[in-house]
Amino acid sequence: MKKSTYFAIGSLAALFASFVFGFITKNVDTLLLVSFLAAIVAFVLAIVSIVVAGKEKAPKAFPIVTLVVAILAILVSGLLFAFGKIIKNPENTKDICKELVKCKKDKDGVSICHIKGDDQKIIDIKCYDTVLTGDQYE
Repeated sequence: MKKSTYFAIGSLAALFASFVFGFITKNVDTLLLVSFLAAIVAFVLAIVSIVVAGKEKAPKAFPIVTLVVAILAILVSGLLFAFGKIIKNPENTKDICKELVKCKKDKDGVSICHIKGDDQKIIDIKCYDTVLTGDQYE
């Protein structure tokens, strides 16, 4: 096998590792950060794979496919990471707070709420106490 193939496989392995990490951790913030970082590593390895393939005069199809997959992974994980940061700010969640349940007072007039059906309380959404009603609390 050529070196470029090893780098391309390494790129896919980084993406696969972040996918497997999703089954290990239940912390969404950590998962999103690890996925974003793994996508960046996959992107770098895919670029290296393309460069090495050019030097080896090897086919570039597999490295280019890994590059496209890495770019898509960066976009998706970056958007999810940004979304995760947005829901941690109660200023950004005023509109959706009326639909949330299982709220629990946190501090400084802010509560942590969850989406209906999120029985494991995976996604924490911060809301101001003034927006919430009494029946939304646990």
